[in-house]
Amino acid sequence: MGTGSKKVTVDTAECAACSLTIGRWIDENFESHSVSTGPFENVCPAEHQCVGAANATEGCCQRCAPSQLCTPATVVFGFEHGHDWNQCPPGMRCDDNSLDEKKVISKCPAGFMCEKNKMMSCDAARKIPIDAGYGDVHAGSYCPEGSSGLVYCPTGKYCNLTNMTAARPCPSGFFCPLKTEAPRMRCYWCAEGAKQKSTSPVLLFLVVFALCLALAAVALKHRLRKNRQQNNDGEKEKEHGRAERNEQLNEGEKLDRGSPLVMSACENEEDLLEHGEPLENKTTPLSKTLSGRFLATVRGHEKEKEQLEPGEEYDVETPAVSLTLPPLTKSAVKRSITNKIATVIEKSESIAEETEENSAEISGGFSRRELRKKISRADISNPVLLFDYLDLSMNNYLTEEELRTTLKYSDTQAKYFVRKINQLAGEPLCSKTMSREAFIDHAPECLVMTDLLDVKASGSGIAALFDNLDLDGNGLVEGPELHCEALDKILTGSQIQAVLKKFMLKQGVHKMDEVVISRDKFVGLFAKFTNDVVREEVERTGIDIAFERLRLTVSVSGKTVNVVDGITGRLMASSMSALMGGSGAGKTSLLNALCGRAYYGEMTGSIMINGNKASVRNLKNLVGFVPQDDIVYAELTVRENFIFAGRFRLPPSWTEEEIENLADDVIASLGLVRVRNSIVGNANLRGVSGGEKKRVNIGLELMSTPRILFLDEPTSGLDSASSALVMHSLKRLVQEKGVTIATVIHQPRQVIFNLFDNVILLAAGGKTVFIGPPKSITPYFMSFGYSLPRGIHVADWMLDISTGNLRPGSDLGNDTASMLSKNSESTSSPLKRTRSTLLVQEARKHLFEQWEDSFEKMPATEKAKYLPPSPSHMPVVDERPSFFKQVSYHIHRNMLVSYRNARSRILDTVVAIVAVVFVTAFDGPLTFGPSSVELADDRLLVPLSYISEDVDNLPFDEMFKPFQAAADKDIGDAMKVSVICAVLVCLNATKYMSDKCQEQFREASSDYSINAYFTAINITSSIDLLVQMVITGLFAYSIRDPPSLWISFIFNFIMLAWICASWGFLFSVIIPTKNLVTVSGFFIAFCSLLFGGGIPPLQFQDIYASPGKAILSGLFAPTRYFIETYVVSDFQCRPVQMGYTHTNGNENHLPEEYRSFNVKHLGQSDKTIAHYSCRGWTWGYLPAFFVGLTIRLLAGLLMHFVNRSKQNKPSLAKSMQDIKFILSFVPFILATLLCLALSIVFILVER
Repeated sequence: MGTGSKKVTVDTAECAACSLTIGRWIDENFESHSVSTGPFENVCPAEHQCVGAANATEGCCQRCAPSQLCTPATVVFGFEHGHDWNQCPPGMRCDDNSLDEKKVISKCPAGFMCEKNKMMSCDAARKIPIDAGYGDVHAGSYCPEGSSGLVYCPTGKYCNLTNMTAARPCPSGFFCPLKTEAPRMRCYWCAEGAKQKSTSPVLLFLVVFALCLALAAVALKHRLRKNRQQNNDGEKEKEHGRAERNEQLNEGEKLDRGSPLVMSACENEEDLLEHGEPLENKTTPLSKTLSGRFLATVRGHEKEKEQLEPGEEYDVETPAVSLTLPPLTKSAVKRSITNKIATVIEKSESIAEETEENSAEISGGFSRRELRKKISRADISNPVLLFDYLDLSMNNYLTEEELRTTLKYSDTQAKYFVRKINQLAGEPLCSKTMSREAFIDHAPECLVMTDLLDVKASGSGIAALFDNLDLDGNGLVEGPELHCEALDKILTGSQIQAVLKKFMLKQGVHKMDEVVISRDKFVGLFAKFTNDVVREEVERTGIDIAFERLRLTVSVSGKTVNVVDGITGRLMASSMSALMGGSGAGKTSLLNALCGRAYYGEMTGSIMINGNKASVRNLKNLVGFVPQDDIVYAELTVRENFIFAGRFRLPPSWTEEEIENLADDVIASLGLVRVRNSIVGNANLRGVSGGEKKRVNIGLELMSTPRILFLDEPTSGLDSASSALVMHSLKRLVQEKGVTIATVIHQPRQVIFNLFDNVILLAAGGKTVFIGPPKSITPYFMSFGYSLPRGIHVADWMLDISTGNLRPGSDLGNDTASMLSKNSESTSSPLKRTRSTLLVQEARKHLFEQWEDSFEKMPATEKAKYLPPSPSHMPVVDERPSFFKQVSYHIHRNMLVSYRNARSRILDTVVAIVAVVFVTAFDGPLTFGPSSVELADDRLLVPLSYISEDVDNLPFDEMFKPFQAAADKDIGDAMKVSVICAVLVCLNATKYMSDKCQEQFREASSDYSINAYFTAINITSSIDLLVQMVITGLFAYSIRDPPSLWISFIFNFIMLAWICASWGFLFSVIIPTKNLVTVSGFFIAFCSLLFGGGIPPLQFQDIYASPGKAILSGLFAPTRYFIETYVVSDFQCRPVQMGYTHTNGNENHLPEEYRSFNVKHLGQSDKTIAHYSCRGWTWGYLPAFFVGLTIRLLAGLLMHFVNRSKQNKPSLAKSMQDIKFILSFVPFILATLLCLALSIVFILVER
């Protein structure tokens, strides 16, 4: 525009006309325009503008605003643009009076900001909020040349206070998010000026590779172990078969001729029967054994004596018997027993006078004096004559006193001899006498055994025994060599083990392999040790239980039903009784009633223990109950199972060494020495055989040294050979340990049936059909007209009778066919079916009446066997280990089980790691806000127009919005990680209890401390989960690389696992195992998503607005604290310019409504939420801990209230009637309520 144009003089009072045909203007988009269609006249001067209508040629001159650039001849078309046009462009300086047109508009210099023709230095603008106490909210900003406000330092650069004119690239090894003042955030994989935080692909590859390598190592180890096991399977199976056969053969040698070996000694079961006669009257292939040969010899003597002519004498020495005994027995009989008896006889003869007694004929026409002479020369070859000599009372029974008088036995030797004879003869061990038949059958070997108990003996027999044991001939016997065939013929396995323990104690060693015995030590100590062991054994007796009119009533569909109906009987001490009957006969109910487990019904009648009225449930420490299922710890070895059972059930006074010795003793008693260090196993873990596992099941109860043992179908699921081994092991317990045994058993084979001392036969409705020894069954039922057909087993026969399917005078086969035919016809005829049922019921009723009548007419001496004995001392109940001892034992066992299940644990950990790693990797590393490219221009800076002395004009909501948006993304990331991790942890936690629930039920029924078990589960699971979460957290931390302290990041995972595991324990207690995974997984996922605070319907805004919603979320959403801690820990470590924090020591007066944590409704109960800290946010740890503790206490409390029938506890309704039961849980309930109250307080109260 020319300088000679004529300007209009402006009069402020009136409108000065001006021309719109010449001039220039700047529109609202800061673009410059010009027009020149007329003479250069009537233009407005500087600082004024000509404003007119859009299509007009003239207008009025108006003064411009300070923000406008109005040089001479400035125009505006349209009155509405009077204040929008001709504005000084942002970031520019404008001079209206400049004569140099190029200098009218210039860029704002660096370090300053210019807008609307105003200019302010960056330093001055930054100090305004600081002086107002709002903090350095402008930190991380700078003013480049041409800036119209404070520009945010872009991602990948930093802007420090000393130089606010330019942004510097972020150095390598650091990441600089938006608005960074100084590089502080480490990023090991970031190059210089990186605009995105990144994780090296090499790290991810190493993570995945390490996980795959760990899985491959575990799989390889398992495969190698499996291959080794498969390579040895054939040899093991052969060895196992040989061992079982040898054990079966050894059993037969220790039983009487009426208790033959298992069927492996015969070609088939029919070989054991002939013409339908009872088995006890038959000989077996074992008749070639020692007992059989003596029996044949004696019968030969009797036949020869019958063939003598009248007046001819029978010389007992003529038919000499050639004894086929072990080498030790031959020498011992010749040198020890014969000489001893001969000496006693000679001394007796030299003192005794010729009396009427001495001249009386007592055997074969011989007087006592003549018999003495014969015996002294006969070398006790004839046990018939020996018995006649020893039988002073001449009543065909020998007593302990007679043995002490005639053979000068000690008290221990006399008791042992009687007990051993009765043991081999299958007679009750509590008997103080032995029969003539039993003595004749078993006297030789028993005399040898008893002679070894003579401490004062010369030791020649013991020396011979040593020679048999010293297999390598080096003059030393090692501990394991005592378990050999030579000593097995003299002592039982448990007796050998007891003697070995005494040698161990004498030598001060702790392992059997460390025992080394010289010849002199063996000869000098063996007799003494054996004597001590036998004395302890013979003095040990079981518990005598007598019951009278015992009745058990249960409610079925609102009706009262008797499942045990008025039974009277007795379980004699140190005997084995069988509870038998058809289905529904009440066998198990009677067993439960006797052992104090019938809490499901109402029991009446009386039970006498050792003649005293008492309850078996009060003697739980002395009573063992073996369930039908083999409930043992599959991951432990046989010996470990026994040792742990002993630790829990034996008194605290027992030392660890004594417990281990007892375990070895039980192993020897049950014939488990070969597999003592083998894993028991289950369906998923290869272990011992079924029969061995059944014996382990029994051995767990024996570790409490019970006086009475109850078993529920111990042969269920076993083959015939294994069943026989199990029952022979039980018989040994009666014979060797004096244990009283009662067992429910179905259709036992003859070889098993003959082992029982007593049979209780029941019929439907729990009524008595027969009680007595097995040998009395046949004559009893035959007396009522029943006949035993040829080839039919007595046990099957009597079961058919008890069910009413067999009637007197009928043949079993025909009657059975007739019944089947009638049953077939009755299916189409209700009348016939009813008639058949009535006939069966009538037959059963007749059986009941017959037994009642027989019992009433029974002689007093015979009836006494069914009645309580005279009252004797009650057994003393020992204490159990303390609570803390049991906790330590549980922890030890749990850790051992976890170690054996390492493969499963590792797999669980790997799954959790992989899930978290992939979710974290997909979400990407933390950036604390979108990059500058993603931001709109109006968010890149704080315009100068908002910066003034009035700090409240600052647009805080816009200033902090990018960083608040980053918090939303962080919440989403936290939700994904937490929900996946929570579900996995909860499902894993359920395994700790659900996998071992049957074991826990069994132990609870044996009065193990439930609280100790649950406490130990909490401790061991916490250790396992701690390891899992530390590893998982480390992987997530390395990928996400948050700014907070690593330990707080990992501890957040630990607290999440704490709550989720608590819910897993609670669900394991109250939810059936088959529904456990579904319920727990659904609950955790549902509550975590809906109540965790991340998404509607319950977000953090709702949680902090309503106390009820806060409690709901805090108690039931496992991820609620994890999510908030996850996000707050990240942003609490961000500088003040992001709006979340203020520096420590500086009070922050930033309005509450603008603070980013308040806008996002995070950490609203934390008074220090705005304090800058990179140590991690810990506010949520306390409520999380107490919520988890409350859930765990509730689970521990409910363990006492649910599944009580499975734990052999009275129903809750019955228990609540006992004030002691209620008071015992008062502290528990108060503790739970206290933790609940503290949880609510920590959730709601500001801290």
